[in-house]
Amino acid sequence: MTKQEFQEMTGLTVDEEQMWGIHEAYITSGLGKQDFCEAIKSQNGAAELAEIIGRGIIQERNAAETKANSLNEEIRELRNKVEDLKYFLLTQSHDPDEDRIKETTIRLYGERDYYITCIEEGYEPDHQDLERIAELLKGDRR
Repeated sequence: MTKQEFQEMTGLTVDEEQMWGIHEAYITSGLGKQDFCEAIKSQNGAAELAEIIGRGIIQERNAAETKANSLNEEIRELRNKVEDLKYFLLTQSHDPDEDRIKETTIRLYGERDYYITCIEEGYEPDHQDLERIAELLKGDRR
């Protein structure tokens, strides 16, 4: 709503700063221009608008919380799927013909966690793995 529209509909004179606040209240209220201006002109207009705006804010907050909870659940589900895929790749990474799978799995786990998980899962490190583990352990001593 423009300043001119507001002033014509309410008979009130406002400056630019006041109009900015009025416009924000109008947008937040969810009312049409006519209803908003009638509420402003009424005897209890400010109280009515405050109540309407307050309800709108609460509804928006509740909708945002619901959306956030939904997104958090999706994130949890995606993280679980990633963990499942990482584990699947780990089980496939010990095939000597699948170096790309091993490289990808190491990138997903991180080198240190990859080797720890492999050992915990009972996979025997080959000679190349043992050399890399030794290099990692030497780096820890520095």
